[in-house]
Amino acid sequence: MSVAIQGVSIPRSGHHFLERLLRSYFNGGGRQRMHYCEYYTCCRTRPCKDFDPDWATDELGMHKSHDEILRGGDPDYEPVLVPSVNPKHLIQIRHPVPSTISDYETYLAKKPARDSAKLAKDPDFELHPPRTWKAFSVPELLYRNTFLKKWILDNEWIDSPRHLVLIFDDLVADPRKQLASVIRFVFPEEEPDSEALDRAMNYEPVKPKRDPGVFEHVDTLDELRTLCDETWEACMARLGART
Repeated sequence: MSVAIQGVSIPRSGHHFLERLLRSYFNGGGRQRMHYCEYYTCCRTRPCKDFDPDWATDELGMHKSHDEILRGGDPDYEPVLVPSVNPKHLIQIRHPVPSTISDYETYLAKKPARDSAKLAKDPDFELHPPRTWKAFSVPELLYRNTFLKKWILDNEWIDSPRHLVLIFDDLVADPRKQLASVIRFVFPEEEPDSEALDRAMNYEPVKPKRDPGVFEHVDTLDELRTLCDETWEACMARLGART
């Protein structure tokens, strides 16, 4: 039977890095075993209309969500928290401050191309200057806090074998080990294939970890950490206490 995975992640917490590893693992050797759906760029349905979990095959369907409803996003794509037979939940988290820094830098880098695309569609489209760090960071940190409370602290099913939590720093530090844990989570009866793991490790290296000390707005980080450090530490304590 195929398995559907609902990937629920904080932005910039390694979702697409893990996706690439899984694609390499499952789609190598001339066999396609993984279907990926990003919702907005795929079918805009949940679950993906192109994946049937009742297929009598050992395929993986992976779906992406940042739980945008937590910051006023699409209410039709709120991931269901209660674990079920399908899908399982793969929850990826990262400390709110470095993930927000990464998100902001990505936003600034992509804004010119996005503005050009909007103008190409509508020459009268009114462009706006980039959001300031303060205007961007505060709501993003509050959203991440809410995400962590919902999916970790207040999640009564966190110990369910149908929920797996991946921490960004662990994934980057030892991707082979973390990938193997995901394989066991997806298909418990399937021992990870060493050759496929080796193939997956032939990936484009992750960018070096950012040094917060060189961030343009480094003087704001201590204050911003007061918005989220307590929640993050409580999450780490809860995950560390899992049986």
